[in-house]
Amino acid sequence: MDGHLLELDEKSREIILTLFKNGRASFTELAAKLGVSVPSAKSRFESMVEKGLLNVKGLINLNQFNWKIAIALLKTTTTTHAIKYVKTLTRCPRVIFTGTTTGTYDLYTIFAGEDLSLLKKHIENAISGLEGVDRADYLYGDLPSTPTYIPINVPLEKTEKPPCGVKCEECFYQLTGKCGGCPATIGGPSVI
Repeated sequence: MDGHLLELDEKSREIILTLFKNGRASFTELAAKLGVSVPSAKSRFESMVEKGLLNVKGLINLNQFNWKIAIALLKTTTTTHAIKYVKTLTRCPRVIFTGTTTGTYDLYTIFAGEDLSLLKKHIENAISGLEGVDRADYLYGDLPSTPTYIPINVPLEKTEKPPCGVKCEECFYQLTGKCGGCPATIGGPSVI
C-alpha cells in the first residue's frame, strides 16, 4: 500500500462482517449475502486476501488452558534497534503481538505462556542483555478479557535453533535444566 488508507466498498465490508460472525461461512453464503454469483464472491474474497486486507485462520481461546501473559516495554537507544527487535520477536512462538510505540517506551511485546514462572524465564533469556536496550519494564498477569480468541504462532515445523536467534547453549536456565524450552525447537514443548 502507498501510505493511504484503504477504502472499503459495501460488498467488501459485508464480507468482513459476515466472516466476523462466522469465519467458516461458505462462498455460497457470502454470495447470497452480497447478492452476487459464487465465483464473484470467491474472486472478491481472494482479492482481499491477496491485498493483505483479510486473513481467515483458526484462533484459540488460551483462557481454556489458563495461560498467562507478560507485557515487555522496552526503551531502545535507537529506532533501528526497536525495528530490529520487532522483526526478531515476531518469529517467537510465545509472542502474540509486538510493535513500536512513541513516548516513554518505543517497543512493546506481549508474550503468552503456560505459567508466569515460564514467562519470566523466557523474557529474562529473550530480552535481558539485548544490545541497545536502555530500559525494560515488565507486566505479568492474566489474559485479556477481550478478544477471547487470540492468534498464536504455532510452529509448523520444529528446528534445531530457536527462530528468535537466542543462543540456548549460553542460557542460564538451559544450562541448569530449568528452561521450559522453545516450542519451535526439536524437543521443545508444544504450544497447544
